[in-house]
Amino acid sequence: MEMKLFKNILIIIILISPQLAGAGVFSIKEDLMAQIEYYNLKISNFQSIIEKNNEILNQSKNELKIIDEEIFKIADILKNLDPKKTDDKDKLILRQSELTLQREKLERLKNSFRNKVIWLYKNGTDFPLMVLFTSSSINQLYSRLEYLNKIAQMRSKEFKKIKIETDILAEKQKLSGMDVKEKQKYLNEKRASQKSLLISKFEYENKIDSLTAINEMLARNIERMAQRNSELENDLKVLPDLKFNISQLIEYGDKPFNELKDQLISPVLSNSVFIDFGKSVNPVYGNITYNNGIDISIKSGSPVLAVEDGIIEDIFFVPGYGTVILITHNDVYKTLYGIVTGLNVEKGQEVKAGKQIAKTSENLNGQLFHFEILENNIPVDPKIWIKW
Repeated sequence: MEMKLFKNILIIIILISPQLAGAGVFSIKEDLMAQIEYYNLKISNFQSIIEKNNEILNQSKNELKIIDEEIFKIADILKNLDPKKTDDKDKLILRQSELTLQREKLERLKNSFRNKVIWLYKNGTDFPLMVLFTSSSINQLYSRLEYLNKIAQMRSKEFKKIKIETDILAEKQKLSGMDVKEKQKYLNEKRASQKSLLISKFEYENKIDSLTAINEMLARNIERMAQRNSELENDLKVLPDLKFNISQLIEYGDKPFNELKDQLISPVLSNSVFIDFGKSVNPVYGNITYNNGIDISIKSGSPVLAVEDGIIEDIFFVPGYGTVILITHNDVYKTLYGIVTGLNVEKGQEVKAGKQIAKTSENLNGQLFHFEILENNIPVDPKIWIKW
């Protein structure tokens, strides 16, 4: 991984000279540290979002469980129930007996749980841990852990099942005391409630799916940025503390664009070429690509300047480069600025050389800026034009 970030870098060594208006000093190490800080901040923000989303997810899942239980209860009540029939006395007595038995069962379960809590209070709440850590082998530890988990799950399921059955029996008993008209009205209300619950269930499921997808995407981005930070930190250790004067002073006079080779101002305050013009090996993914311009390594949020007077011909989206700005300078030459954000120009607008048109951003390769020069719509190497 050593020097991976700058394996394709073209560092033009410019002697430090007296600072001029329109010129700036670029330090590779300072820029790398700024990129690391940027990623650390984004990672922290993404982690906070994931944390908040997890809270909402847990609440939503609990709400969904309650909704599912209610839907199940209503479905059981509506199932095989004819509102035109009335229950005989024996059936009412039997239902009352079932309800009493279920309530007694539920109470026994509550008492069992209450006694367990009292026992743990007296004997120490770390008893399950003692059971685990007195295991004679790893296999026994795993077996005991699985056993304890199964017991906890079984108790939880049993408690919920008995509670649902008790609630259903209570509802059925309530129905037993109604006449046909009251029963019909009651069942219509339950059907309406069931419909409303099904809509809520659908909404909660969509919400859970959406938040889960967002969290997975954020987790992937955190992993990618952490990997980039690791590479940047490695580069910090091995790169010398080089500083360069980068000219952004307009000294074109009346020269036409075709006479501005090695005289164009740098569109950004960096000369660190991460991916060079033409065919190259991608430093992140290792595949061979063809670049119509150059991708410059620079901290996200840095100013992007128009290199020459022109008109904003178009602003559009390109996969891999995000939003791009295309400036026409004359019938022959155009420049293109990609991987940018914070645009402050619009299509058809006239711009002067040196005007800030956007800020740098990032893509999957890192914090970069993409720049192209087109001659008769054919890409040419920008490095022979920029005054570095």
